[in-house]
Amino acid sequence: MKSDSVVLRGIVTRNREFLQEVITPILSSHLASLREKRPAEIINALALFGHEIFRTYFGGDFYRWGGDLHDLDDPQERGVRFACRYGLDCSGCASMPYELAADFNLVDTTGDLPVFSSKGFERYCLSHNFPDLGGRDGGSNHFRLDTDDMRRVGREVFALPRGGTPTPEDMKLVQPGDLVCRNGHVGIIVEIEGDMYYLESGGWVVPRAGGYPCHALESITICAKNSPVSVRRSLPDLPR
Repeated sequence: MKSDSVVLRGIVTRNREFLQEVITPILSSHLASLREKRPAEIINALALFGHEIFRTYFGGDFYRWGGDLHDLDDPQERGVRFACRYGLDCSGCASMPYELAADFNLVDTTGDLPVFSSKGFERYCLSHNFPDLGGRDGGSNHFRLDTDDMRRVGREVFALPRGGTPTPEDMKLVQPGDLVCRNGHVGIIVEIEGDMYYLESGGWVVPRAGGYPCHALESITICAKNSPVSVRRSLPDLPR
């Protein structure tokens, strides 16, 4: 039921069930150590953990159209694996670490740090008169961010034209938690042993590598091959 006058048919995910029964018990024992980290380090750890646990339970390609961690998305009647019980689409995967950080109060939820989470996005929409238009009927989608929302919130780190390649100076600006946004798709930057990598659900990069992280420079270049790219951030800049 979308409203008193609109009924949407389709299938919803049950990711919240997975969050409550699997993710939360594992994550709860690590909250104290996570709170000692800086915001970008927290998001990095949660992105790697979240991607790994979905990949472990549901396979290297756990993409599901209309899938977000909290099952906020409208029910879906079509799309890739739309009838699967669990799974995340690209924006669901990119927002997952921010959702976890907000759920467990690992970042300050009174400002714009968690704007890539549903709680933070709702606060942002209400305080900035920003429309939540990601639903199937063009209206609210319960403040579940989609790719278009992500391209318009946060702040831009750098942008590439279609066919562009990041410069060494661009890559020096990148940090964990940055979102790589292009038309209709988004991924997230993570750090592994001092190097920058890229994670996504669906897309054209990570699935080719069996669901494993891919180097950020190559990944951003692939994302920009046929669409402009905006790398965006809501977290404080890490010291250089």
